[in-house]
Formats: sequence, C-alpha cells, structure tokens
Amino acid sequence: MIMRCYRFDLHRNIQRFLDGELTEQKSERLFAHVKFCSDCAMRLNSLIAGRDLLADLPRRAPQRDHWEVIDAALDAQTLQPARETRLLWNLVTPRVAVAVLALLVVALSAVLLLRSEPVREIYATRIIGTVDLDEFHPVSISNMESNTRPHVVAEGYVSEVRVSDEEDGDMKFKLVESMEKSSPFIVCEIIQPITIEMPAVGSRVRVYGVSRYDGGEGRNWYEVHPVLNIEAVPR
Repeated sequence: MIMRCYRFDLHRNIQRFLDGELTEQKSERLFAHVKFCSDCAMRLNSLIAGRDLLADLPRRAPQRDHWEVIDAALDAQTLQPARETRLLWNLVTPRVAVAVLALLVVALSAVLLLRSEPVREIYATRIIGTVDLDEFHPVSISNMESNTRPHVVAEGYVSEVRVSDEEDGDMKFKLVESMEKSSPFIVCEIIQPITIEMPAVGSRVRVYGVSRYDGGEGRNWYEVHPVLNIEAVPR
C-alpha cells in the first residue's frame, strides 16, 4: 500500500527537477525525499515514462502545406457582403453599447469574486478531508531528529508565531516541550491554500503534518511542513 505524500512544496518541483530547472541544493533535497517516499517516486517515474514515450514516438512531417487552403478560406470570409456589417453597426447605438459594456463589467466582477478566495478554501477543504489522522506517527519534539517517518504528529506548547518572511502569506509557529525552555523546538508552517487557524502563544496543541529538515542558511531546524491539522490539548 502506497501512503499518500503531503509534501505539496515538493510536488510542484518534480517536473522542474526533470527539466533541470532546480538548484543543486533543491535537486538533492527532492532526490533524497523520493528515495524514501513511494508516492513521490511513483509521480517521478510516471513523468519519466511519459517523457520517454514522447521521445520514442516517430517524428512525422506533414505531407503538404495546408496554408494555401487556410489563406483562401480567410480571403473568402473577408469578401462577405458589407451590407450585413452595416446593418449590425446601425443597431449598435451609444445607449446599447453602454448597456452591453456595463453587463460585461458586472459579469467579469462576479466571476473574479467567485473564483478568488472561495476556490482556495474549497481546495483546502478537500485536502484536509482526505487526511487520515491514523496514518501519522507520534513523535516527541526532542526525538524529531531521529524520526524517519514522513507523516508525524507532535505535541507541545506554542512559544511564538509569525507570518513567513518570504511574502507568500504562509504562517509559522514554534513548538517547544516547555514554555520555560526555548530548546528543543520544531517549526510548524501552515502554507497556502490550507487555511488552519493559527494557535495562540502559550497554548498546548497537537500538530499533524509532514516532517522535514530545513538546512537553509540561518535555519538548520526540523519542521512540520505543511501542517495538516491542529488539535487543542487540555492542560
């Protein structure tokens, strides 16, 4: 049985990995993840198979140039009687033109309103609705370093919260075992389009998500990224 992977941040990089568009560090991180993730390995193998299939297909050149037929059809279309065109323009009075333009503006505004935030919320609801919390392996904050499971659930106190400094709207909070100690800790990140309410500082929570290590400059910490569910834990 292949367990579903929730590393959405890596899924979008698989094709870029094949196209050679990733940096060496990101390529190594993706390749290391694929070695232990059967779901992403299957995604990668499917893309490779599709690329190889396209490469093996015979290349065929058209038997003849069809542009002459297309050009003749375009010429015939431009030679339509001008009377019909003049009749249509006579019907388009300034009042009619303004009314049509107003209707188009209203329709476009409605489409943009319906397709902005609600679409992301529906998508996020579907993602969270597919999460089986029984698949997540319990791990303590201090033992996160030795964890080898991709999907984990960790429990602790929220010591600080902030919006990501990468201007993507994602939210981060730090989870510690004790409010009196700043270490050990893990960084938990809620990424778009998943919308989960940020826990308050000082609250004790149980966090479900994907474990990973962030070795970026100035970081070098273990994370739950992305966070897929948060439960409040009574004290």
